Amino acid sequence: MGYLSNYDVKEVIYENSFQRISLCVNNENNNEFYNNIILSPRIIELLDIDLLVEVMPNILATGRNDDRVYIATPVLDDITLTEYINSNNLTMRQQLDMTTNLLEGFKKVEVFEDLVQEAITDPDNILVIDGKIEFRNLLKFSQGYDISESMLVRQVGNYIHYIYTGEFINEFNVSEKLPPDIARLVVRCYSNQYLSISQVIDAFKSSSTYSLVLVSKADDDANIDPKEEFTAESAFFDDMDRENGKTDHTDNTAFDKEKLRMMAIIAIIIIPLMILILSRCGRTDIDNPIETGKGGQTETSVESSEENGENNNNGSDLPETINDFFSKELIDLTNQTNTADIDFSRFYDGYTSLLINNDTGDLQKTLFAVVDLNSEKFRHLKDREAGITLRLSSDVDNLEGSVIMEVVEDNGIVSYSNQKMILSSTNWKLNLTSLQLGNADWIEMYFEYDSIASVWIDGIEIDILK
Repeated sequence: MGYLSNYDVKEVIYENSFQRISLCVNNENNNEFYNNIILSPRIIELLDIDLLVEVMPNILATGRNDDRVYIATPVLDDITLTEYINSNNLTMRQQLDMTTNLLEGFKKVEVFEDLVQEAITDPDNILVIDGKIEFRNLLKFSQGYDISESMLVRQVGNYIHYIYTGEFINEFNVSEKLPPDIARLVVRCYSNQYLSISQVIDAFKSSSTYSLVLVSKADDDANIDPKEEFTAESAFFDDMDRENGKTDHTDNTAFDKEKLRMMAIIAIIIIPLMILILSRCGRTDIDNPIETGKGGQTETSVESSEENGENNNNGSDLPETINDFFSKELIDLTNQTNTADIDFSRFYDGYTSLLINNDTGDLQKTLFAVVDLNSEKFRHLKDREAGITLRLSSDVDNLEGSVIMEVVEDNGIVSYSNQKMILSSTNWKLNLTSLQLGNADWIEMYFEYDSIASVWIDGIEIDILK
């Protein structure tokens, strides 16, 4: 076809020590294309061009000689995914379809080496063509060595965040615009809690938000023209009536058939919606704290964390995340006197949370959790970058405060984080913090505020980021 044998170079559009990309013209059909010449021996070693042709349908041609690899790709001027999101106000159904399409595309990319994955999934390389996500495959490399660990799962979480909010994650701050179950999915992607894109897909399809797709499909199936169906059915009844010597139908008969058909259509639409609403009544995806109880007895409504989309309403089986971070032994490590208390009146997961009270309105810094990095459970976090997630709520709206993290080594603070937050009385607010731990002994977590109010903290998790 002349793509790598009979062409002219119009201009070089990108060049570094690893590659050179030229805009070319095929002399056999006058079509423009990009010729991506890979010069780096290490990248050539990592790049399987046969696999690239097999997985990516828009690769026009490839070639290889002793010290170079050639990849011909078409000139595509379609809009990028980020531009598409910014210029369109997507419905929930469109967001779900786009996320599904994104995950399917990233699953295909998973077969490549990490360095190639990073180039394929660059924001400039992800296009929206006829409402579907496609890869441009104009691969640009900025380094000649492979990445130490795959960032594909983290990257897909970042794109899901963009689909729902119109922005990438900034300094580990996950937007509150996300539906709660999608926010949980994004946090787990961004902290590499999933081992593969397939696991992300399974978690996404198990989410309550994904179930809306089924309702939407039921709506689409029900969106038919009842007049057309009645006309076809009328022909059937006409044939039967003619056999019985009847050729006329009264208006009442026609009206009854039409009415029956419309009632069936309405049932198709309403029943799935009712099922969805009832199924969500007991879910924590709404993230509303529940507070009930009288006198010395507290009656709590069990809320599950819906791990992997499973809803467990047995309180004794629910994960209690705060137990690993709050105990008398851990608190004694710090010699702090202003500490949180265990509370049963509201919770994010399990059946308890941590409660902080400020009765004076003075600035108060309260210890609510400790991570013992010398313990068997957490010693693997040493010399790593860790991500800590937690949820907070209050009994007043617009409560301003700060989540403070102090990394302690040899009784001295070696790393520190202070994040401002505004809490709500009706929703759990998500906080995500990244810390470099080194050879630290423990992490102390505080909440600081200066209002007469109570604060609940729950859903504490810590994972390795790097």
